[in-house]
Amino acid sequence: MLCKVNTIIFDKTGTITEGKPQVTDIVAVNSYDENQLIQIAIALEAKSEHPLAEAIVNYGKANMLPMIGNVEKFEAIP
Repeated sequence: MLCKVNTIIFDKTGTITEGKPQVTDIVAVNSYDENQLIQIAIALEAKSEHPLAEAIVNYGKANMLPMIGNVEKFEAIP
């Protein structure tokens, strides 16, 4: 059956090359700098089990960035 395939599409999250997603770039806007932005993102994603959320939290840990704030009433909806 594989000989009949004419197109394969891959996402660019790093799942194929690294085995799990990872943060590669951060683009800050307005008055935020990159560290502030990732610290907010860490707080938003800290309770999530999603692989992209884990990548954001791991990036923060690797760069010793604490999260700004604490998200309350988090609910994961699969």
